[in-house]
This record gives sequence, structure tokens and C-alpha cells, in this order.
Amino acid sequence: TVLTFKQRIRQDSAAKHQIEYETEVADFEEVNNIIESLGCRRAVVYEKKRKVYRLRGAEIAADELPFGFYLEIEGRITDIGQA
Repeated sequence: TVLTFKQRIRQDSAAKHQIEYETEVADFEEVNNIIESLGCRRAVVYEKKRKVYRLRGAEIAADELPFGFYLEIEGRITDIGQA
């Protein structure tokens, strides 16, 4: 399990820019208890299937969710432009 925090950086660009922090979670239930203790409540639960590819420095993630398919490209803006 991976815990991720993302915060959008407002910019005049076609690409989304975000601050992102990730860490592996050793005990899902304990982290869930911490998050709920901070006042957060579970709103939606779903399973995501992800395939990850790498191309010229960019990471391309193909996600299958119960409500659709999504493609996410992460990397430096110069790498994304070349991918």
C-alpha cells in the first residue's frame, strides 16, 4: 500500500503541476486509523488496476477503474513532451 499526497500548483500551462509526496505503508489499518483520527472520513472506495510504462524519462500509467480508463503521464515537462 502506498500513501500519496498531491497538491496542485497553479500555473498557466497545459500540463498539471503538482507537489507529490509518497511513502510505503506497512500497516494499512493503522494508517487508516491515523487518517480518520485527523478528521477525514472515507467517501469512496474502489479498486484500481494500473500498468506502468517508462518512455524517455517519463512514467506512463494506464489505470482501469470501475468508472473508466485513465492515462497519467508523470515526469519533467521536457521528458513528457518527448514521450
